[in-house]
Amino acid sequence: SLNFGRAVGQAHLGVSSLVATPLAAGLAVLDPEERDIGVALIDIGAGLTSIAVYRFGIPVGVATVPMGSADITDDIAAAFATRRSNAERLKTFDGAAVATTRDQTDPVIIPPAVDDGSAEPMKVPRAQLVTVIRTRLDMMFGEIARALSALGFVGPQARRVVLTGGGADLRSIGEYAGTYLRCNVRIGRPRGLAGLPVAQEGPAFAALAGLVLFAGAD
Repeated sequence: SLNFGRAVGQAHLGVSSLVATPLAAGLAVLDPEERDIGVALIDIGAGLTSIAVYRFGIPVGVATVPMGSADITDDIAAAFATRRSNAERLKTFDGAAVATTRDQTDPVIIPPAVDDGSAEPMKVPRAQLVTVIRTRLDMMFGEIARALSALGFVGPQARRVVLTGGGADLRSIGEYAGTYLRCNVRIGRPRGLAGLPVAQEGPAFAALAGLVLFAGAD
């Protein structure tokens, strides 16, 4: 936050207030009833996953896990010896959190790390890509589960989870998270703002939308 404040100051602007990422995202994606009954918001960013637990309409605890969707990209790049930009595309267009029967035979194309014509692209079953993704998700959600427990998100009242952030765009991650955490899980997309472009309607923009709502409420 210190570096951010300096950057804002260099632009001849000031910082009015700071809002934690999951609290900002919560403004954009959570229903009042969810906040009242009890819900955990999990915002999966690039390098950090932020968590907020709500009860009785208010946030009662926040936590962070030092892993995010960029770690999945790095794992794919390392596992298949390809560029990070290629790994990001593989994650986005071919990746998933849960494998299907078809993934055992459907191939994905892995471009070589050096595109100078000296190496041919590699073909692997999509299931291999999913396995790499699942390995990282298992580590990440193990930490998320421990953080939720430390925040008191346990027992019969702890059954609602909302996933948001760029990492929530991964195919079938809601299904995966529901099974891992044994909760009802939905993907949180921004609401409450009219005129959002289609490209900004996804969970990756939840925190930004929440900041707009926060500023508009002042």
